[in-house]
Amino acid sequence: MTGKFKGFVSRLKQDFPNIISTHCFIHREALMIKSIPDKLKNVLDLVIKMVNYIKSRALKTRILKKMCEEAGSRYEVLVLHTEIRWLSKGKVLNRFYEMKNELLQLFNNEYSNSDFVTQLNNPL
Repeated sequence: MTGKFKGFVSRLKQDFPNIISTHCFIHREALMIKSIPDKLKNVLDLVIKMVNYIKSRALKTRILKKMCEEAGSRYEVLVLHTEIRWLSKGKVLNRFYEMKNELLQLFNNEYSNSDFVTQLNNPL
C-alpha cells in the first residue's frame, strides 16, 4: 500500500503531488507496543496475570462484581487481554486502573500477604 515506488500512495502522488499521506495509526500503535520499555512491560504482564487469575475463577469474578455493585463502581467486570487485538492492552490497563480499589480490596480480603497486594500498593 505505501511502497516507495509501486505502492498506492506513490502512484497517487504522481497525479497529486501535494497530497499528504499517513500510515495507519493502529498499526503504529501495534509497532510501538512491541518495543515498550521493560518497566511498562512488567506492569502490563502483572496486570494480565491478575486479570487472568480472577477471570479463571468464577467465584472470584462474582465476588468482584458484587463488590463493584456495592461500591457503585463505573465498571463491574474486568476486560480480558487477547494477543490478537492490538488495542486490547490499552483497554485492559484502563479498566484495571479504574477498578484498582476494588481489586485491592478483593486481594486484601483473600491474600493479605500476596504479591498482588504488594504490587497494587506499589506506585511503580
